[in-house]
Amino acid sequence: MKRLVNIFRKDAKGAVAVEFAFFAPIIIASIGLMTMYGMATYDKMRMTAGSRAIMQYMLVGGQDVTLMDAIMYKSSGIDANVSVSTYCSCSNAKDSSLSCSSTATCAEGTKNEYRRITATARRNFFIKSWDIKTQIDFRKD
Repeated sequence: MKRLVNIFRKDAKGAVAVEFAFFAPIIIASIGLMTMYGMATYDKMRMTAGSRAIMQYMLVGGQDVTLMDAIMYKSSGIDANVSVSTYCSCSNAKDSSLSCSSTATCAEGTKNEYRRITATARRNFFIKSWDIKTQIDFRKD
């Protein structure tokens, strides 16, 4: 029995296969995670480009939300939910929020009205799915 154990102890055949069996799942998982992250980053960049196209549409007077969804899809290829919100603030206070009513005034500075375009899309990557979100703010003149 001792002689049989010594034969296997000195034999190094198959050591590479055992090492590969340990490291292959880690390497494959790492490649998969990097691919998912890269795809999510690419989709977010495309959604940002779509949001910019919507911003250009709104700057020339467009207000149709259904058309904004179509602009997002045509410019980015992603079927995202697009929403537009309005907020106001005073020009001298960066974090102050203000009502956008016509009677609202600022103690100092001027009242600025902003639009925020928010686009959200649910993306499925291999075994995980998550929401990708992008926002663009611009001042309404």
